[in-house]
Amino acid sequence: PHLEYSATVWDPYTTKGIQAVEAVQRRAARVTLNDYQRTSSVTQMLNDLQWPLLSERRRKARLTTFYKITHSITKVPTDNILKPAQGRTRGSHQYKYQPLHARTDTYKYSLFPRTIPQWNALPGPVDMAPTVESFRARLEVCPP
Repeated sequence: PHLEYSATVWDPYTTKGIQAVEAVQRRAARVTLNDYQRTSSVTQMLNDLQWPLLSERRRKARLTTFYKITHSITKVPTDNILKPAQGRTRGSHQYKYQPLHARTDTYKYSLFPRTIPQWNALPGPVDMAPTVESFRARLEVCPP
């Protein structure tokens, strides 16, 4: 839980930052299984424990936060940020938004610019979920 605090707004985007956070989970897997042998595969330990990568958990948390914002569950002023996408395709959905353009990495990897393309790529039934719980359930079976 401590690694995920504020993960929707602070999410490392550099390889160094991602590896530093993932290293904490890898150490936790060793502690949980009490296996400190250098020959043991930590990836296999994570698979045995059925722990998803923290980067995937952060992606789902970002998408869930975005769902809450777009469905007015969380009050965040978005009038100047979220603009409905122009044009519709057969695979598109009602809540599709125009991507945001950024000049700096700090903004590029913040919540809205980073999440909008992932949100727009979701299948229609996922973003149209009636509740947060059903959204999370649909997101679980949706490929990344």
